[in-house]
Amino acid sequence: MSGDAHDRRAHPSRWSSVERADPFENTNMVLSDAVIERSRKCENLSEQELAAAGWQRCFVAEEPRLSESVETYEDIGLEVIALPARATDGACGAGDGCANCLVAEPRRFKVIYTRPARP
Repeated sequence: MSGDAHDRRAHPSRWSSVERADPFENTNMVLSDAVIERSRKCENLSEQELAAAGWQRCFVAEEPRLSESVETYEDIGLEVIALPARATDGACGAGDGCANCLVAEPRRFKVIYTRPARP
């Protein structure tokens, strides 16, 4: 794991006064500060804007696969963002279009996007 990985349990949320829950504050999520910073900058972009910026959607993940996948993508030289999953991001196979867990726990699931690292 990269050296700037963040232990969320050791650092209380500085966003706790924000009206909506911070989607990047999750006590089980361990992502590098660089990934979180890039993700925050892209959080409100549409799928079209992400694609125009070179981001390719990979898949929806939760821990521990989330941080493992992000680390693997970074190890092979890709930039990575992990954006909050939306109810429209797809079903897990539990039923036709079911997105109950994405709605019930919006901070738990992230959509991983990658692009070639920029110099």
